[in-house]
Amino acid sequence: MNPLSKAFVILVTLLTVALSCFSIALISTQEKHKKNAEENAQKLNAVTAQLALVKANFEAKTGEQSALNAQLQADKSLLATQLIAANTSASTAQFNLNKANADLEGATASNKIAIASLDRATKEREAYAKQYISALTQVQDINKKDVESNARIAELNDELRRTGIELNRFKEQYTAAAKQLEEASKEVSVLEERIGKQKLPTEVRVASSQTIQGAVTGTDRASNGVILVSVNVGEKDQVLPGMEFTISRGSDYVATMVVTTVDAGTAIGRVTNSKLPVSSGDAVYIRAYAR
Repeated sequence: MNPLSKAFVILVTLLTVALSCFSIALISTQEKHKKNAEENAQKLNAVTAQLALVKANFEAKTGEQSALNAQLQADKSLLATQLIAANTSASTAQFNLNKANADLEGATASNKIAIASLDRATKEREAYAKQYISALTQVQDINKKDVESNARIAELNDELRRTGIELNRFKEQYTAAAKQLEEASKEVSVLEERIGKQKLPTEVRVASSQTIQGAVTGTDRASNGVILVSVNVGEKDQVLPGMEFTISRGSDYVATMVVTTVDAGTAIGRVTNSKLPVSSGDAVYIRAYAR
């Protein structure tokens, strides 16, 4: 075996070792992505549980607000009734006070009877004045309670708004975690497909001076986005899986294709490096290998 052949055998051996290391690295990357997918799934479950808790709190707060609103309406109705009664009492007291003043003015013209009537009218006036003051105090208390109820409603509305913001934040976290899990699953699928398609050379080949030439007969795009190219050369032309063809159009470089499957007169490969879109009729060539 001449030195050139020995050198080529060593080169092919090194390439075989490199491809083996590359496959091991791909498998390691796959395990890493699977682990990331499991961690993302755990995060998604945690976020889902938090979302359920926040939703339950939100529904509880909503129920509390509804109950408080109902109680507030009942209190307002009661306070309105009391206010009407207080106003009626105040009107009656004012009327009686006016009447007492009139009696007092009429009694001034009399002697003992007038004095007695004056004393009686004075007492009635004081009693009605107390009723009037009591009615005014009740009205003030009612107004104070109404102010306190409105403040409590404002607090509940603010708490409900904060709960809604927190619920929206957990929904965003849930959406982001679901998207990360979907992306990780896609990456794992791509890696599994790449590892399944990776084929290491099983035999050493020595280069000859012959060049394999052919043409592109068709193109297709796989579900994972990889572009597949079919050519009109195959086993009869010494084409083997793993060979790397150059695709050109005239003097322009188009792309590089790695053979994946071979038939007697045709072969199919995937595009690994593309400068221009591959079209039917583009030329393909590679230096042949003798087994």
